[in-house]
Amino acid sequence: APCDAGYFCVEGSSLIPTGKCEVGYYCPTNITNTYGALPTVIGSYGSRQAQCPEGTYTDVEATPNVESCKDCPAGYYCPIASSTPIICDRGYYCVNNSAKPEPCPIGRYGNETGLPSLESCPLCDPGSYCDAPGLLNPRAQCDPGYICILGATTSAPTDGVTGSLCPAGGYCVLGSFEAAPCPMGTYSNVSGAVNDYDCTDCDPGYYCSSVAGGAPTGQCWGGHYCNGSAKVPYQYETTPGHFAINGSTAQEECPIATYMPYHGYAECFECPPGGYCPNKAMTEFFICPAGKYCGNGTYV
Repeated sequence: APCDAGYFCVEGSSLIPTGKCEVGYYCPTNITNTYGALPTVIGSYGSRQAQCPEGTYTDVEATPNVESCKDCPAGYYCPIASSTPIICDRGYYCVNNSAKPEPCPIGRYGNETGLPSLESCPLCDPGSYCDAPGLLNPRAQCDPGYICILGATTSAPTDGVTGSLCPAGGYCVLGSFEAAPCPMGTYSNVSGAVNDYDCTDCDPGYYCSSVAGGAPTGQCWGGHYCNGSAKVPYQYETTPGHFAINGSTAQEECPIATYMPYHGYAECFECPPGGYCPNKAMTEFFICPAGKYCGNGTYV
């Protein structure tokens, strides 16, 4: 009779099997005899009769057939004839029935052993890039002038998904994952700024209270003026005898026939009936001399 499955019998042995099949192997029975006419079927004749296939293992002796080889679990890999699953190395992942570890792809890394799937390899960290498969950690920080959002594969990404050129309105130092706003009183209208030195002083007549999308926040308010680097729309207030319209870079003198007694006005008052305003920058009107007629806006 053929040797029992899971065991082997050397030629000329008695009815008792010679030994058990080794771990990592299986020993089937009823094998077609290729060595002679009789018997037509035989059992296994070696302790390593057949190897458990790649992606499987057997950790017990006397495994009887290939179906008894166990599936290699996720997080491990099993080369041919494995007796014990091998834990997946760092930088790699191993799905169910893996024969060998697969490297974490570019844009990801693996800093733990036993990762069970591609998705378990973390995406490259914000501010960093992963430019090769099988990395244990991100390669390095992203270049100045760029942002790396998540999963960047280059130090200077431009795909708009994993990263981009530093947007106008801010600046990006080494390892940035978002743009830093220009300091108040400045702005940046160019892409790819690398530090706050690339931020420009706010234009005269305007104020810059935030990053503001690459342009000044707005015009200075009427009654005020901004001569550069303004952080607020009321950098300087006009003085009596002067006025400033929206967006002014300096205050102007009230013209002849007008006056202004107050601070912070966008236009001057017209000289009233009964008064006259012969000079520029007047803060009060003069009373019309006796015997004279002074209508609205009189200046002589």
